Amino acid sequence: MDGGPMGNSLTRREWGVLLELLGKQGESDKTAAAALGMAPSNFAVIKKRLADRGMLQEEVRVNMHRVPEAKIAAFVWIDYNQLVKADLRKAFEDARPTFPTAVSYAAPDWSLDIDYFSSFEDAENARLRLAQLLRGKANKYVSDSLWKMVPLSHLATCHMMKRFVEHCMGRKPEYVDISGSDGQRACELPSAAPPARLTDTEKRTLVAFRTFPSANKSAIAKKIGVQQSSLSEIVKSLRAKGVISYVRTVDPSTLPGIEVATFALADLRQPLLGDELGRSVSDLVNKLPQLLRVSYTPTFFLAVGYFDSLDSAENAHLTMLKAFGDNLKFFTFKVVPCSHLRAELTPYSLEHMFAAKT
Repeated sequence: MDGGPMGNSLTRREWGVLLELLGKQGESDKTAAAALGMAPSNFAVIKKRLADRGMLQEEVRVNMHRVPEAKIAAFVWIDYNQLVKADLRKAFEDARPTFPTAVSYAAPDWSLDIDYFSSFEDAENARLRLAQLLRGKANKYVSDSLWKMVPLSHLATCHMMKRFVEHCMGRKPEYVDISGSDGQRACELPSAAPPARLTDTEKRTLVAFRTFPSANKSAIAKKIGVQQSSLSEIVKSLRAKGVISYVRTVDPSTLPGIEVATFALADLRQPLLGDELGRSVSDLVNKLPQLLRVSYTPTFFLAVGYFDSLDSAENAHLTMLKAFGDNLKFFTFKVVPCSHLRAELTPYSLEHMFAAKT
């Protein structure tokens, strides 16, 4: 027996297994099962059940701070004044591989792409290509667009999936300090140490992981033309260089009660410096356990969250406005029904920087 139900469709045991897997990213399933007092076979059954439902996923996360070619991040926000027609959507899809997008969020009337570039010149060229596209066939559909460039040397990104699941369980997550050691385990931060150089094979491996996210190691080895034993050594090297990590994650839209996703983007008038930056972001994250990802610099903030209702999403909106107060130079907030949202990791940034495809 799994125990009594929690939420609409997960049992207590299922919630427990999910939380243990997220909280013990570097540990084996056997260790996680022991921590819950479960037989490994029962643990494996529940883990497979969660995966079969599309809730639990395992992916290779790329830390762009440790990719030597990555210097600039760009956040590209586009609002449309009407639903994008099929022919225009196809034009955008055809153009996508020419833009170095790493993460894409899209709804019928909106999109947000996160891109990475090797230089400001490269980023500016892409911005001009996008402007040409938006002023051409897409012109009558676009109501607003924003292109924000940020040096990676100033950008931090934190992932907070475990806190989010604890919130969905009805628990109150413990206070997390983004700038402290607990927060850093789930954060990609600038480093004073230069990233290690990557071999051509390591670059092809990164592209393959992004292009074929569901492929097993045997399939990835065939894609890049190496033996599986050699791939294991490549992966070991990439992990040692801090470029990749294997992470368990959750599709938040599959969890009980989750209805809408939110995207908030802010520019600040005055920079938050030193301890004030970490403290301000930490305070906001702890007020809003529904946030899954925050990317920030001393003058910029992007937050992605998932909520159970429009009311709770609007409360988050107001909380952010209050937190930044008069220091806001620009702020935009988008609410998207989960049923209308497409979230995707793409290989285009890596292909663009490495000039390599798999």
